Amino acid sequence: GAADDTITKAEAGVKWGISKSNSLDLGYEWIQYSPDTAGLDNATETYLTIGWAHQVCPNAGFKVGYQFIKYNDGDTKSGPYDNDYRGGLGVVQFGVSF
Repeated sequence: GAADDTITKAEAGVKWGISKSNSLDLGYEWIQYSPDTAGLDNATETYLTIGWAHQVCPNAGFKVGYQFIKYNDGDTKSGPYDNDYRGGLGVVQFGVSF
Protein backbone atom coordinates (compact mmCIF):
# COMPACT_ATOMS: atom_id res chain seq x y z
CA GLY A 1 0.00 0.00 0.00
CA ALA A 2 0.82 3.63 -0.39
CA ALA A 3 1.85 5.81 2.53
CA ASP A 4 -1.52 7.63 2.60
CA ASP A 5 -3.75 4.55 2.46
CA THR A 6 -5.92 4.09 5.58
CA ILE A 7 -7.08 1.04 7.47
CA THR A 8 -10.18 1.13 9.68
CA LYS A 9 -10.84 -1.73 12.09
CA ALA A 10 -13.72 -2.52 14.44
CA GLU A 11 -14.24 -5.59 16.59
CA ALA A 12 -16.62 -6.85 19.25
CA GLY A 13 -17.08 -10.02 21.23
CA VAL A 14 -19.27 -11.63 23.84
CA LYS A 15 -18.67 -14.55 26.15
CA TRP A 16 -21.53 -16.41 27.81
CA GLY A 17 -20.81 -18.69 30.76
CA ILE A 18 -23.44 -21.40 30.35
CA SER A 19 -22.17 -23.39 33.33
CA LYS A 20 -19.29 -23.35 35.79
CA SER A 21 -16.99 -25.13 33.33
CA ASN A 22 -18.46 -24.25 29.90
CA SER A 23 -18.70 -21.03 27.94
CA LEU A 24 -19.71 -19.93 24.46
CA ASP A 25 -17.85 -17.19 22.57
CA LEU A 26 -18.96 -15.02 19.67
CA GLY A 27 -16.70 -12.48 18.00
CA TYR A 28 -16.92 -10.17 14.99
CA GLU A 29 -14.14 -8.23 13.29
CA TRP A 30 -14.45 -5.79 10.37
CA ILE A 31 -11.50 -4.25 8.50
CA GLN A 32 -11.65 -1.73 5.65
CA TYR A 33 -8.70 -0.81 3.43
CA SER A 34 -9.15 2.63 1.86
CA PRO A 35 -6.57 3.33 -0.85
CA ASP A 36 -5.53 6.92 -1.49
CA THR A 37 -5.53 6.37 -5.25
CA ALA A 38 -8.29 7.83 -7.42
CA GLY A 39 -10.59 5.26 -8.98
CA LEU A 40 -9.87 2.43 -6.53
CA ASP A 41 -12.63 0.94 -4.37
CA ASN A 42 -12.39 0.18 -0.67
CA ALA A 43 -11.66 -3.43 0.23
CA THR A 44 -13.24 -5.09 3.29
CA GLU A 45 -12.54 -8.17 5.39
CA THR A 46 -14.98 -9.64 7.91
CA TYR A 47 -14.43 -12.40 10.45
CA LEU A 48 -17.21 -14.07 12.43
CA THR A 49 -15.85 -16.38 15.13
CA ILE A 50 -17.85 -18.84 17.22
CA GLY A 51 -16.41 -21.07 19.92
CA TRP A 52 -16.95 -23.28 22.91
CA ALA A 53 -14.58 -23.52 25.87
CA HIS A 54 -14.56 -26.25 28.51
CA GLN A 55 -12.55 -26.10 31.74
CA VAL A 56 -11.57 -29.69 32.60
CA CYS A 57 -10.03 -28.75 35.95
CA PRO A 58 -8.74 -25.49 37.48
CA ASN A 59 -5.45 -25.85 35.57
CA ALA A 60 -6.53 -27.37 32.24
CA GLY A 61 -9.10 -26.71 29.55
CA PHE A 62 -9.76 -26.78 25.84
CA LYS A 63 -11.45 -24.63 23.22
CA VAL A 64 -13.13 -25.49 19.93
CA GLY A 65 -13.78 -22.70 17.46
CA TYR A 66 -14.65 -21.87 13.88
CA GLN A 67 -14.08 -18.64 11.99
CA PHE A 68 -16.05 -17.56 8.91
CA ILE A 69 -13.91 -15.32 6.68
CA LYS A 70 -15.08 -13.02 3.88
CA TYR A 71 -12.95 -10.68 1.76
CA ASN A 72 -14.23 -8.26 -0.89
CA ASP A 73 -11.83 -6.07 -2.85
CA GLY A 74 -14.44 -4.28 -5.00
CA ASP A 75 -14.39 -3.98 -8.77
CA THR A 76 -10.92 -2.45 -9.00
CA LYS A 77 -8.84 -5.01 -7.05
CA SER A 78 -7.79 -2.35 -4.59
CA GLY A 79 -7.03 -4.37 -1.48
CA PRO A 80 -3.92 -6.20 -0.34
CA TYR A 81 -5.04 -9.43 -2.08
CA ASP A 82 -6.05 -10.09 -5.68
CA ASN A 83 -9.47 -11.75 -5.51
CA ASP A 84 -12.69 -11.84 -3.53
CA TYR A 85 -12.94 -14.93 -1.33
CA ARG A 86 -14.90 -16.70 1.34
CA GLY A 87 -13.51 -19.33 3.61
CA GLY A 88 -13.32 -20.72 7.07
CA LEU A 89 -10.90 -21.89 9.69
CA GLY A 90 -11.47 -24.46 12.42
CA VAL A 91 -9.28 -24.73 15.51
CA VAL A 92 -8.96 -26.87 18.62
CA GLN A 93 -6.77 -25.64 21.48
CA PHE A 94 -5.74 -27.40 24.68
CA GLY A 95 -4.07 -25.53 27.51
CA VAL A 96 -2.50 -26.34 30.86
CA SER A 97 -1.30 -23.78 33.39
CA PHE A 98 1.19 -24.40 36.19
